[in-house]
Amino acid sequence: MKRRFCVLVMASTGCVGVNPKWDPVADGSAETVDPSATSTAATAGSVGASADGNTADLTGGTTPESTGVDVSTTGEVDPPLLECFDAPDNMGPCPQGCTGGCEGDECILACEGDNVCEQTTLACPNGWQCRIRCIGKQSCKQSTLECPDERGCAVECVGDQACEQSSVVCGDGPCDVLCAGRKNACKELEVACGEGETQVTCHERQEKLSNPVPADGSSCGCALADGC
Repeated sequence: MKRRFCVLVMASTGCVGVNPKWDPVADGSAETVDPSATSTAATAGSVGASADGNTADLTGGTTPESTGVDVSTTGEVDPPLLECFDAPDNMGPCPQGCTGGCEGDECILACEGDNVCEQTTLACPNGWQCRIRCIGKQSCKQSTLECPDERGCAVECVGDQACEQSSVVCGDGPCDVLCAGRKNACKELEVACGEGETQVTCHERQEKLSNPVPADGSSCGCALADGC
């Protein structure tokens, strides 16, 4: 029997947030606007997508993706489109490094326990979505957490000094970092954004948490959420 899994379909408009350091002129992405064009074309693609029931983002994080809905008239934002389908046959067996197993096409790197992955490098396998779970006191302290090159990635830092003085290297897919359990769960954590959307979400205000570093040439958002 085939296993089924669900992923968030990214809005066709691309980034949810905008990298404030991105220069579209220098990047060669700026377009010349025809002054005779009407606003009809601009509004034609603004219809968002919605789905009934509960939804979750590509990496299991808490930040909803943009659906293009005009909140000025509705007052609400429709939930993101959640697409469910059979796990692809060509994914092959779950990679050996996925210590927490695999769910659909998501590899789970599980570091659950005190000091279990301290001062080490955790690298997600390319071709798979990835979730790095650092749960416990100093579970991933002073470690390097590497997301896959082009797939979605979630990093969970939960507990006392769970990811203190560590670094997260996001790939070019959506990247979601969660800090929870203690105000020092992500103390002095460094996050390097990739080409995709990156956001750090905190359940408690974190000590000495720096802003994520945007990737050169990326127009996507790379930021701390409110509460960090």
